[in-house]
Amino acid sequence: MAWLNTAPKDKDGKSGKTRLENIEENEDFANYPPLTMCGYMIGYLFDAGPAMYGGMGASPLSHSEIAAWQENTATPLNAWECRTLKRLSHAYLVMQQQAEAPDCPEPFMPEPEPATQAEVSAKVQSALKLLMTTRPRK
Repeated sequence: MAWLNTAPKDKDGKSGKTRLENIEENEDFANYPPLTMCGYMIGYLFDAGPAMYGGMGASPLSHSEIAAWQENTATPLNAWECRTLKRLSHAYLVMQQQAEAPDCPEPFMPEPEPATQAEVSAKVQSALKLLMTTRPRK
């Protein structure tokens, strides 16, 4: 999400539109990674933060901020969920900083299509031919 919500900086250090804005402008769809077992934690992250902003810039959610969010929203979290929320906030900010580079690769990629038997066979045969031609002779 941080990668999509960040505007890359140009060579002059100026930011334009976010990647998500560019995708939507081109009437395309954003490629989100699949959410598995703990996808609800992403919802919590964006409801609570994903970060705190102050005079020194952005910082990860603090334990006191998470506790205040829990109390204000009547959302009880166990210790593991609190630690995970804090780590997600930190990871979001790290990716946001990296994503300012225009050549920052997408941190999530769609799952590749499985190779067909013919493709695997061709690659194995190619590797064997290469091995046979580069093998030292006795």
